[in-house]
Amino acid sequence: TLLMHAPPKVIHLGVRTPTPTVAFRFRGSGIGPFWFRCKLDSRPGGICTNPRKFRVGVGRHTFRVRAFGPGGGATTQVVYKFKVERAKPKPKPKKHHHKPATQRVRS
Repeated sequence: TLLMHAPPKVIHLGVRTPTPTVAFRFRGSGIGPFWFRCKLDSRPGGICTNPRKFRVGVGRHTFRVRAFGPGGGATTQVVYKFKVERAKPKPKPKKHHHKPATQRVRS
């Protein structure tokens, strides 16, 4: 199994960026036709088509794909690890409440 395209090893999101969709492209090596089984993290794996897309949240992820050739023979499984990080919000500047200076005048 050959992984032809995968997301970057680290995906950086802005503070308000929605969770991304990542895509994987793969193919079998050798004589086909091939069919594929894919799995992301602890989600149930299953037969998948090329490309395979997933919506992923912040954290570490592991994608697995394996090609099966004629007669059901499996090729080597490809494992690809990546993570999604979200930027931390910038701290809000502290507001300084200035009280107007008051003077007491003695009479």
